[in-house]
Amino acid sequence: MTEHHTISIGDVYIVVELEELAPDLWTASTVWAGDHYEARAGSRMNAEAALLIALHSEKGQAD
Repeated sequence: MTEHHTISIGDVYIVVELEELAPDLWTASTVWAGDHYEARAGSRMNAEAALLIALHSEKGQAD
């Protein structure tokens, strides 16, 4: 199963793809500023949260 969500980081909107790879294994991925980001976790929400943390860390380093 694959889902798409739109999230915002400040005034930037990003489409996140959430995919169930196996029971209790989800991946969240996106492309931001030409770079691919991916996070995996046991639940959809945790995978999306891990991806958001990675994106916020990247944004903080770029500022």
